[in-house]
Amino acid sequence: MHKVESKVGDLDRFIGKGGSFACWLSGHTHLDFVGHIRGHRRQLMIIADKSGEKDSYMQEARTRGTVLQDSFNLVTVNTSRSTLYVKRIGCTRDQYGRSKSLFTYNYSTGEVLVNE
Repeated sequence: MHKVESKVGDLDRFIGKGGSFACWLSGHTHLDFVGHIRGHRRQLMIIADKSGEKDSYMQEARTRGTVLQDSFNLVTVNTSRSTLYVKRIGCTRDQYGRSKSLFTYNYSTGEVLVNE
């Protein structure tokens, strides 16, 4: 069983008793993924791709010496608004030219507010 799978039930009970949970966050996977854990609508998983310029799988071409060289995610949680912000810095487009620059999520309601 995956480590996350062993904790989702405990986390559901924590959330059900009024606890706040923003997201599961992981990285260095060579791809991006944002979605709810199947069967657990209040548990968002964010997987961020690798930051180094040699990794261009699933991203626009990385060019050494330019803003596209690296890719980082700035993650901010506003607990008074129950809002999670993920801002991409550097390489902000996938290999098809789609933007991956900002994701905003209300973790109390499970609503995606911005996905651009």
